[in-house]
Amino acid sequence: MKLHTYRADLSDLAPICSEIIIAAEHGHFCLNPLQSNAIQWSHRNIYSVIEYGHFENGLSAIPIVFEFKNQPIGYVIMSEVAPGSGGNEIHIFIVPRAYQNQGYGTHMLTNIMKERKTVDVYARCAPASEQMFYMLQKRGFKYIEDNEEGFRILLRSKDKKKPRYK
Repeated sequence: MKLHTYRADLSDLAPICSEIIIAAEHGHFCLNPLQSNAIQWSHRNIYSVIEYGHFENGLSAIPIVFEFKNQPIGYVIMSEVAPGSGGNEIHIFIVPRAYQNQGYGTHMLTNIMKERKTVDVYARCAPASEQMFYMLQKRGFKYIEDNEEGFRILLRSKDKKKPRYK
């Protein structure tokens, strides 16, 4: 399966934000989809990433759209773990429900990781994100710890070591 990727532009803003809200309704983000201020915050941050290459807090990020046969089948935002540390966290990883369980997520993750062989890559999984949690582990990510919000932190280390999440 050959996926095409491109850097998201403003025409992708609405679909990405819609998918974030849908995923949040199922517990996959800390965002509360019932609070309009949370939705506005999410929209502003995704806009900032697309337009300026960073979140409102200054954390650098890259918005990626994955397509198959000219249809968007997934969205990923790679970001720094901490300012100045480089692009090494899977900040957002979404496969719309219509495309789940068809291997697209696996291909998206493989694509992302091929480009990041020389850096540590972290991911945070919400408690509801069991499928993502297991997919990451199958692809070499190791569980490190739960953070204070209950998200599970995983790492795919470039050195096969297990440094702490920052």
